[in-house]
Amino acid sequence: MAKGLIHRLIGVFMDAARGMGIACQCAQVEKLAVMIYRVMSYQSRQFHSLEHVFGFLDNPAAPGVDHLTALAAAFHDLVYYQVDDGLPPDLEPLLGPYLAFDGPTIRLASAGHSGDVGYADCLAIFGFEQGQELKPFSGLNEFLSALAMAKTLEPYLPRAAIAEIAACVEASIPFRAASSGALGVGEALEARLERLTREGGLEMDRGEVEAAVARAVAFANFDVKDFAAPDPGYFLSNTWKLLPESNAPLRRK
Repeated sequence: MAKGLIHRLIGVFMDAARGMGIACQCAQVEKLAVMIYRVMSYQSRQFHSLEHVFGFLDNPAAPGVDHLTALAAAFHDLVYYQVDDGLPPDLEPLLGPYLAFDGPTIRLASAGHSGDVGYADCLAIFGFEQGQELKPFSGLNEFLSALAMAKTLEPYLPRAAIAEIAACVEASIPFRAASSGALGVGEALEARLERLTREGGLEMDRGEVEAAVARAVAFANFDVKDFAAPDPGYFLSNTWKLLPESNAPLRRK
Protein backbone atom coordinates (compact mmCIF):
# COMPACT_ATOMS: atom_id res chain seq x y z
CA MET A 1 0.00 0.00 0.00
CA ALA A 2 2.77 2.45 0.94
CA LYS A 3 4.59 1.83 -2.32
CA GLY A 4 1.36 2.39 -4.24
CA LEU A 5 0.63 5.70 -2.51
CA ILE A 6 4.15 6.97 -3.09
CA HIS A 7 3.90 6.02 -6.77
CA ARG A 8 0.57 7.84 -7.00
CA LEU A 9 2.11 10.97 -5.48
CA ILE A 10 5.01 10.72 -7.91
CA GLY A 11 2.45 10.52 -10.71
CA VAL A 12 0.68 13.65 -9.47
CA PHE A 13 3.93 15.64 -9.46
CA MET A 14 5.15 14.26 -12.78
CA ASP A 15 1.81 15.03 -14.45
CA ALA A 16 1.93 18.57 -13.06
CA ALA A 17 5.49 19.06 -14.26
CA ARG A 18 4.70 17.81 -17.75
CA GLY A 19 1.45 19.76 -17.96
CA MET A 20 3.12 23.00 -16.86
CA GLY A 21 6.21 22.52 -19.01
CA ILE A 22 8.59 22.28 -16.04
CA ALA A 23 11.82 20.33 -16.19
CA CYS A 24 12.69 18.34 -13.08
CA GLN A 25 14.59 15.18 -12.33
CA CYS A 26 12.84 12.00 -11.29
CA ALA A 27 14.96 11.81 -8.13
CA GLN A 28 13.71 15.25 -7.05
CA VAL A 29 10.09 14.24 -7.60
CA GLU A 30 10.57 10.98 -5.72
CA LYS A 31 12.15 12.81 -2.77
CA LEU A 32 9.19 15.19 -2.60
CA ALA A 33 6.64 12.37 -2.80
CA VAL A 34 8.39 10.40 -0.06
CA MET A 35 8.47 13.46 2.20
CA ILE A 36 4.73 14.07 1.81
CA TYR A 37 4.00 10.39 2.30
CA ARG A 38 6.06 10.25 5.50
CA VAL A 39 4.45 13.32 7.05
CA MET A 40 0.86 12.44 6.15
CA SER A 41 1.22 8.83 7.26
CA TYR A 42 1.99 9.66 10.89
CA GLN A 43 -0.07 7.58 13.30
CA SER A 44 -1.69 10.78 14.54
CA ARG A 45 -3.27 11.36 11.14
CA GLN A 46 -6.72 9.79 11.03
CA PHE A 47 -8.60 12.25 8.80
CA HIS A 48 -6.01 14.62 7.35
CA SER A 49 -4.14 11.83 5.60
CA LEU A 50 -3.28 10.80 2.06
CA GLU A 51 -6.78 9.37 1.74
CA HIS A 52 -8.04 12.93 2.15
CA VAL A 53 -5.58 14.16 -0.49
CA PHE A 54 -6.70 11.60 -3.02
CA GLY A 55 -10.30 12.44 -2.23
CA PHE A 56 -9.67 15.59 -4.26
CA LEU A 57 -7.98 13.80 -7.11
CA ASP A 58 -10.20 10.73 -7.49
CA ASN A 59 -13.68 12.01 -6.70
CA PRO A 60 -15.74 12.69 -9.86
CA ALA A 61 -17.73 15.29 -7.91
CA ALA A 62 -14.59 17.36 -7.26
CA PRO A 63 -14.26 20.70 -9.06
CA GLY A 64 -12.09 20.67 -12.15
CA VAL A 65 -8.77 19.34 -10.90
CA ASP A 66 -6.10 21.16 -12.86
CA HIS A 67 -2.41 20.88 -12.03
CA LEU A 68 -2.49 23.73 -9.52
CA THR A 69 -5.46 22.20 -7.70
CA ALA A 70 -3.67 18.84 -7.59
CA LEU A 71 -0.59 20.44 -6.03
CA ALA A 72 -2.75 22.33 -3.54
CA ALA A 73 -4.41 19.05 -2.54
CA ALA A 74 -1.01 17.45 -1.94
CA PHE A 75 0.23 20.27 0.29
CA HIS A 76 -2.78 21.86 1.99
CA ASP A 77 -2.77 19.70 5.14
CA LEU A 78 0.94 18.96 5.24
CA VAL A 79 1.36 20.72 8.61
CA TYR A 80 -1.07 19.91 11.42
CA TYR A 81 0.78 21.29 14.40
CA GLN A 82 -1.57 20.38 17.24
CA VAL A 83 -2.21 16.87 15.88
CA ASP A 84 1.44 16.00 15.21
CA ASP A 85 2.67 17.59 18.46
CA GLY A 86 4.76 20.15 16.61
CA LEU A 87 6.44 20.48 13.27
CA PRO A 88 7.11 17.22 11.44
CA PRO A 89 10.84 16.41 11.64
CA ASP A 90 10.96 16.39 7.83
CA LEU A 91 9.82 20.02 7.77
CA GLU A 92 11.49 21.46 10.85
CA PRO A 93 14.71 22.53 9.06
CA LEU A 94 12.62 24.27 6.41
CA LEU A 95 10.01 25.97 8.60
CA GLY A 96 11.77 26.36 11.94
CA PRO A 97 13.68 29.53 10.98
CA TYR A 98 10.38 31.31 10.30
CA LEU A 99 9.01 30.68 13.80
CA ALA A 100 9.62 31.97 17.32
CA PHE A 101 8.33 30.33 20.48
CA ASP A 102 7.27 31.93 23.74
CA GLY A 103 6.17 29.01 25.89
CA PRO A 104 3.11 27.55 24.18
CA THR A 105 2.70 30.63 21.98
CA ILE A 106 3.86 30.28 18.38
CA ARG A 107 4.79 33.42 16.47
CA LEU A 108 6.20 34.24 13.10
CA ALA A 109 9.78 35.42 13.50
CA SER A 110 9.82 39.20 13.87
CA ALA A 111 12.97 39.78 11.81
CA GLY A 112 15.02 38.28 9.04
CA HIS A 113 14.14 36.76 5.68
CA SER A 114 14.67 39.99 3.79
CA GLY A 115 14.29 39.34 0.09
CA ASP A 116 12.51 36.02 0.67
CA VAL A 117 9.84 36.34 -2.00
CA GLY A 118 8.05 33.10 -1.24
CA TYR A 119 7.66 34.04 2.42
CA ALA A 120 6.59 37.60 1.60
CA ASP A 121 3.97 36.33 -0.85
CA CYS A 122 2.56 33.86 1.69
CA LEU A 123 2.33 36.66 4.27
CA ALA A 124 0.51 38.88 1.79
CA ILE A 125 -1.90 36.17 0.61
CA PHE A 126 -2.83 35.22 4.18
CA GLY A 127 -2.85 38.81 5.43
CA PHE A 128 -0.28 37.94 8.11
CA GLU A 129 2.64 39.96 9.47
CA GLN A 130 6.02 39.05 10.89
CA GLY A 131 5.90 38.72 14.66
CA GLN A 132 2.21 37.87 14.88
CA GLU A 133 0.90 34.92 16.86
CA LEU A 134 -0.16 31.87 14.89
CA LYS A 135 -3.25 30.18 16.32
CA PRO A 136 -4.38 26.64 15.44
CA PHE A 137 -7.86 27.65 14.29
CA SER A 138 -6.87 30.90 12.59
CA GLY A 139 -4.48 29.69 9.92
CA LEU A 140 -1.46 28.24 11.74
CA ASN A 141 -1.53 24.94 9.88
CA GLU A 142 -2.63 26.35 6.57
CA PHE A 143 0.01 29.10 6.57
CA LEU A 144 2.84 26.72 7.41
CA SER A 145 1.59 24.22 4.83
CA ALA A 146 1.52 26.96 2.18
CA LEU A 147 4.96 28.17 3.21
CA ALA A 148 6.34 24.62 3.01
CA MET A 149 4.84 24.36 -0.47
CA ALA A 150 6.27 27.70 -1.56
CA LYS A 151 9.79 26.99 -0.31
CA THR A 152 9.76 23.44 -1.70
CA LEU A 153 8.43 24.31 -5.15
CA GLU A 154 9.99 27.73 -5.77
CA PRO A 155 12.99 26.22 -7.62
CA TYR A 156 10.57 24.73 -10.15
CA LEU A 157 7.40 26.81 -10.45
CA PRO A 158 6.79 30.40 -11.54
CA ARG A 159 6.00 32.83 -8.75
CA ALA A 160 2.41 33.30 -9.94
CA ALA A 161 1.74 29.55 -9.91
CA ILE A 162 3.00 29.29 -6.31
CA ALA A 163 0.76 32.22 -5.35
CA GLU A 164 -2.25 30.51 -6.90
CA ILE A 165 -1.57 27.30 -4.97
CA ALA A 166 -1.08 29.30 -1.77
CA ALA A 167 -4.44 30.98 -2.39
CA CYS A 168 -6.13 27.56 -2.44
CA VAL A 169 -4.47 26.64 0.84
CA GLU A 170 -5.45 29.97 2.43
CA ALA A 171 -9.06 29.51 1.36
CA SER A 172 -9.14 26.14 3.14
CA ILE A 173 -8.97 27.80 6.59
CA PRO A 174 -12.39 26.63 7.80
CA PHE A 175 -15.33 28.22 9.56
CA ARG A 176 -14.53 31.91 9.13
CA ALA A 177 -16.94 34.80 9.23
CA ALA A 178 -16.83 37.85 6.99
CA SER A 179 -14.12 40.36 7.80
CA SER A 180 -14.74 43.50 9.82
CA GLY A 181 -15.16 45.32 6.52
CA ALA A 182 -17.99 42.94 5.59
CA LEU A 183 -15.91 41.26 2.90
CA GLY A 184 -16.53 37.57 2.37
CA VAL A 185 -13.60 35.17 2.57
CA GLY A 186 -13.24 35.02 -1.21
CA GLU A 187 -13.56 38.78 -1.59
CA ALA A 188 -10.89 39.38 1.05
CA LEU A 189 -8.55 36.90 -0.65
CA GLU A 190 -9.14 38.62 -3.99
CA ALA A 191 -8.33 42.01 -2.46
CA ARG A 192 -5.07 40.69 -1.01
CA LEU A 193 -4.04 39.14 -4.33
CA GLU A 194 -4.82 42.36 -6.16
CA ARG A 195 -2.74 44.32 -3.66
CA LEU A 196 0.13 41.88 -4.16
CA THR A 197 -0.01 42.53 -7.90
CA ARG A 198 -0.05 46.31 -7.38
CA GLU A 199 2.50 46.62 -4.60
CA GLY A 200 4.43 43.37 -4.50
CA GLY A 201 5.31 42.83 -8.13
CA LEU A 202 3.24 39.66 -8.62
CA GLU A 203 2.57 39.35 -12.34
CA MET A 204 -1.10 38.42 -12.58
CA ASP A 205 -3.73 40.35 -14.48
CA ARG A 206 -7.30 40.91 -13.32
CA GLY A 207 -8.64 37.84 -15.10
CA GLU A 208 -5.93 35.63 -13.63
CA VAL A 209 -6.65 36.91 -10.12
CA GLU A 210 -10.36 36.21 -10.54
CA ALA A 211 -9.64 32.71 -11.85
CA ALA A 212 -7.28 32.04 -8.93
CA VAL A 213 -9.92 33.09 -6.41
CA ALA A 214 -12.61 30.99 -8.12
CA ARG A 215 -10.31 27.96 -8.00
CA ALA A 216 -9.49 28.62 -4.34
CA VAL A 217 -13.15 28.94 -3.30
CA ALA A 218 -14.08 25.73 -5.15
CA PHE A 219 -11.13 23.99 -3.50
CA ALA A 220 -12.17 25.18 -0.02
CA ASN A 221 -15.79 24.15 -0.52
CA PHE A 222 -14.78 20.66 -1.57
CA ASP A 223 -12.38 20.40 1.36
CA VAL A 224 -15.31 20.50 3.81
CA LYS A 225 -17.78 18.56 1.68
CA ASP A 226 -18.05 15.78 4.26
CA PHE A 227 -19.89 18.09 6.64
CA ALA A 228 -22.75 18.21 4.12
CA ALA A 229 -22.76 14.51 3.23
CA PRO A 230 -26.38 13.37 2.68
CA ASP A 231 -25.57 9.82 3.81
CA PRO A 232 -25.44 9.75 7.64
CA GLY A 233 -23.40 6.54 7.61
CA TYR A 234 -20.72 8.07 5.41
CA PHE A 235 -20.70 11.23 7.49
CA LEU A 236 -20.21 9.29 10.73
CA SER A 237 -17.62 6.84 9.42
CA ASN A 238 -15.46 9.51 7.78
CA THR A 239 -15.92 12.78 9.63
CA TRP A 240 -15.69 11.18 13.06
CA LYS A 241 -12.08 10.34 12.29
CA LEU A 242 -11.52 13.90 13.47
CA LEU A 243 -12.21 12.82 17.05
CA PRO A 244 -9.21 10.52 17.58
CA GLU A 245 -7.05 12.76 15.41
CA SER A 246 -7.60 15.72 17.68
CA ASN A 247 -7.55 13.72 20.91
CA ALA A 248 -4.35 11.82 21.67
CA PRO A 249 -5.84 9.64 24.47
CA LEU A 250 -8.46 8.32 22.04
CA ARG A 251 -5.74 7.35 19.56
CA ARG A 252 -4.07 5.24 22.25
CA LYS A 253 -7.23 3.25 23.08
